[in-house]
Amino acid sequence: MRLFALLALAASPCLFASPALAQDLPALGFAATGTPRAVGLFDTYDSLASGERIEFDGTTVERVAEDGTWLATLATFNPAFSFPSFVLLDASEATALVGESDFGGLYRVDLVGGGATFVADVDLNYDAVFEDADHVLVSASPCFNCGSTIERVQLSTGQVTNVATLSGASGPLALSATGDLYYGLQPVNIFAPPGSWSVIRYTAAQLQLGLPLLEADAALFAGGLDSSASMVFDPVYGHLIVAESPFSGPTRIVAFDRNGQRYSDVVTSTLSLSKLELRTGLGYGSFQAYQPAGVELAYRSTDWGAGTSVVRRVQPVRPIGSLSGPGVSGPGPVTFTVTGAAPNSTFLFIIGRQTAYTPIEYTIDTGTYLFHSGLTVFRRPGVNPPTDASGTGSHTFENNGTLQGTRVMQAVIRNAQGVLVGTSTTPLL
Repeated sequence: MRLFALLALAASPCLFASPALAQDLPALGFAATGTPRAVGLFDTYDSLASGERIEFDGTTVERVAEDGTWLATLATFNPAFSFPSFVLLDASEATALVGESDFGGLYRVDLVGGGATFVADVDLNYDAVFEDADHVLVSASPCFNCGSTIERVQLSTGQVTNVATLSGASGPLALSATGDLYYGLQPVNIFAPPGSWSVIRYTAAQLQLGLPLLEADAALFAGGLDSSASMVFDPVYGHLIVAESPFSGPTRIVAFDRNGQRYSDVVTSTLSLSKLELRTGLGYGSFQAYQPAGVELAYRSTDWGAGTSVVRRVQPVRPIGSLSGPGVSGPGPVTFTVTGAAPNSTFLFIIGRQTAYTPIEYTIDTGTYLFHSGLTVFRRPGVNPPTDASGTGSHTFENNGTLQGTRVMQAVIRNAQGVLVGTSTTPLL
């Protein structure tokens, strides 16, 4: 995969986009957060829970702060390699597995005391995921332009066992919470037309059989992609997030639901997007548009023409509900307004009593999104106010002078296709 990407640079208008035109644009319901952080153009890395990164440039493995400040050199390779493939932290963050594709070496690096130990040789390795504490699944190629494989590497012994043999160049891996393995299947022709990429799935039961699997043994999870550079699962809701970075044309980060249906863009760009990382602990929402804070996505954005690469972050943004008008404090009209909803759509207005409300919201799995509300009982008046081009909409009703201090209101957000996707905050009258 790495060689193909390098050979394709000259034919990649999107990768050589003018710096003045290059941009990453969060999709509706998402917003950029934090400060972009520079990383080496060909460096690979993985991020610690603290935000620090373990970076591998082919010569050294270093620990750096979130802003890129050098903290420690953990290992040095001599002679240096040309193409670092990946860095993969273990769950304890005590060690990292680093891969290089020049000679196919996999090395375990001690993040506490430093030093690297050779683990195994997997030629042209590209990506890896932990299967359990002692086993890693690695995507690789046995040779140039002759298909790809998924190998199981036992860290304690260095034993390498073939898991699957596939067509096309090596692609990204992701392991679901149930142990199913998802693989970004690449077309045999690296200049294949748009929509030629797919994501396939091997079940945990298939992996546990220990038998070499074929491409035909996998189930199609999602098709019609324009490439797959990196994949990761939302740890809250289980949706698959994929970075599509075709050799030409726009790039994007997209989300697929648990049934493999493409339901949302996350970021669109003119640059090369890769290395998706999801971080939890910010709240109770999932990584979906219009959700409360809960999961943040870090991703890599590379401008090959300018020779720069940065780590950017994006997170969901929940719509805000508010009240205004004379009826807020006495008799008269009350206007409920929602901002940050889907533009040129509608929202469902709901209302309930404060006696049936708790500020600690409950969460309902609707099958497609997480519904958050503090209203244990509410009424749907059948009102579906429109939103304008900015995603702002409102509904006005009359307070006879007895409602203040008794009611709670909320908007249930619809996307441009009219599908319910989230909820707003809940103002109290």
